[in-house]
Formats: sequence, C-alpha cells, structure tokens
Amino acid sequence: WIKYYVARDERILKASALGTAIYLSSYYIPAAMIGLAAAVVNAVGMPGVLEKGFISALTAKYGSADAVMAVMITTFLHPTVAGFLLAGAAAAAMSTLDSFLGATSLLLTRDIYQRYVRPNRPESEYVLVSRVLMFVWMLIGWYFAILKPGLIFDITAIAVAGGLQLVPMTLQMVIPRRRIINAKGAVAGFVVGSILVTLFTVQTGKYFGMPVTYHAAVAGLIGLAANVVVTLLVSFLTRPSREEIEVFEEYRKILYS
Repeated sequence: WIKYYVARDERILKASALGTAIYLSSYYIPAAMIGLAAAVVNAVGMPGVLEKGFISALTAKYGSADAVMAVMITTFLHPTVAGFLLAGAAAAAMSTLDSFLGATSLLLTRDIYQRYVRPNRPESEYVLVSRVLMFVWMLIGWYFAILKPGLIFDITAIAVAGGLQLVPMTLQMVIPRRRIINAKGAVAGFVVGSILVTLFTVQTGKYFGMPVTYHAAVAGLIGLAANVVVTLLVSFLTRPSREEIEVFEEYRKILYS
C-alpha cells in the first residue's frame, strides 16, 4: 500500500488501485486452485505419489497445512520447472519482506518517534532511526524463520482473517455515495471483529482456553459478521464529527471527479 502514497494525481491513484486488484487475482486464484487439488488428493489419495491424508503429516511436521503448496509443486512438476517456481516464490517473499520492513520502520519512525519522542529533529536523525528499526525487525524475522519455521504460516492465516475486518470500512471508502458508516462505528466493529478472530482462530484460541476453535478463514468470517453488525449499529447510534464529514465530502469529490 506504500505505492499509493507516491501517486502524482487522483487518476494515477485510481489506475493503480484497479491494476492491483487485477494482478493480485492473477496469482491468488491459481494458488487457490492448487490448494483445492491438494484437498482432493488428500481425501482420496494417489497411490505411489501422495498418500491419503498426507496433509495431516505436513501439519504435524511444519505446524501448518500451508506447506502443501511446495509439496504439490515438487511432486507434480519437473525439478527444473519446480525450481524456477519456488525461486520465484522466494523472490516474491523477499520483495514483500522488503516492503514490510520499510513500511514498519517508516510507521514507527514517523508516527511514534518523530511525533512523540523527538519532534522537530534533523531529517538525518529520522533516517538513521528508520534504518536501525529496519535492522531490528529483520533480526526478529530471521529468528522466527530459523527457530520457528511453521510460525510464518500461522501469522499469514491470522493476518488474512484479521484483514477481513477491514472490509466494512473499505467498502465505505470505495463506495462513498452514501455515508452509512462513521469513524466510531468502523473502529468499534474492527475491534470486536479482531477480538473474535483472536478467540476463535485455532492458532490463538488455545491460549485463551476456548472450547471451540476454527480455521483462520472461518474465524475471519465469524468476526466479519459480528463486525458488520456492530459497525452499522454504532454508526446508527452515533453522529459523525464535523471534521469527519468534511473529509468524507472532500474524498467523495476526488473519487468521482
């Protein structure tokens, strides 16, 4: 999302948003199809290739079933093709990691260090702090990647489930012709949805002693349902601030200009 900040005008911003949705779909959908194929093979088995229930063995070994993608690639493709695909996946992960490190260090530097710790300092100091924070986050990521290799799959699943909680406020932003959701409702719904995701996701619910937990996708949908209800209810019962209305009207003019 950092790329949206560098758009030189509203037209480029709109084109970038549309293009992002298209190119993300171009590889998310094939990835989902590979997962569905793995589910079929897991249910019926493929003698001499993959045994019935092989996903359970992967989960026991890596702590998550998401390793099935690499297994499907290496099992059904020529080693040369599989090598290129896995190398591409690794390169994509590295580029994404670069963005995450940069975005995280930027947020911590600008929104916390510059605003609350040492405001009005030379730009060189903020650059140095950002680089130090980036290095610290890199060490943390390296630690978990080496010592807890299955954790990345859990984090990804929980992140997707948590990301679903942004849907109500996102829809209000991209379809702002009617002001249905205000800031109080959006925050309340997001908090409730995130709490439910944390409680009902199998990776985190066990720490709270939950008697029933679900896959992150299911927990995300449960949280989203509660999120929508709370968002609409709180938005109906509260009034938006004057500043919020002004920002909304300005944004709507930009979007539909």
